[in-house]
Amino acid sequence: MRAILRPVKNFINTIEGLKVCSDLRVMDEGTLKRFQETLDGKSTTNEKSGILSKQGGKQGNRGVQKRFVKFDGKSLRYYENEKKTSFSKKVIPVGAMRDVDVQQATSALKNNTLSLRTINRVYVFSHESMEVLISWSLTLMKAIVEHPKDEYPIGGEMNNPDKEGYMKIDECRLYVAAKSGRFCYYKNKPDFDAGTPISDICMNTSSCRELPKNKLQLHTPYRTFM
Repeated sequence: MRAILRPVKNFINTIEGLKVCSDLRVMDEGTLKRFQETLDGKSTTNEKSGILSKQGGKQGNRGVQKRFVKFDGKSLRYYENEKKTSFSKKVIPVGAMRDVDVQQATSALKNNTLSLRTINRVYVFSHESMEVLISWSLTLMKAIVEHPKDEYPIGGEMNNPDKEGYMKIDECRLYVAAKSGRFCYYKNKPDFDAGTPISDICMNTSSCRELPKNKLQLHTPYRTFM
């Protein structure tokens, strides 16, 4: 439990700092109530979805793009948009999350931001409404606090896979892992270690065919991978 106390304390200090700035009007009474219920363990919100702007790249140097973001209580996924949700652009399990921080736009900070710190990187989202970001932060921090504090294994849910290694998929060199009918692909090995794949595929609804020159063709209901 000790490892989670500092993030929670930092989160409380951040929200309290925003709350006392009444002239900023960043939180209404409903949001304040949800915040207090989250701290008291009474909040039942564990799912959320909506459009957020996502800062690209680990160094934040790949521009900002709007993404459809969905949290189901177990993992946060973001997609290209609301219509393209068959394959995510990232999966972040709660077990890989470590902290949430919200910052209001200032003269030095262009946008209101929500920073989600994980095992191996920080994901930065933004929105014009600070209340929207605070609502997201309440949901995510609640999940982090309530998640079992057992040691997070290398690979997350895909630890000790049946098969793993680098593979070229659609001309991109990606790290892949297969386990118990689930196939996940990652940008690299560190992302596999962190348990944060780009997306995952249920093999029960897919088929694989061997091609010449050591190639495989993976058919899914929505897309074919080479």
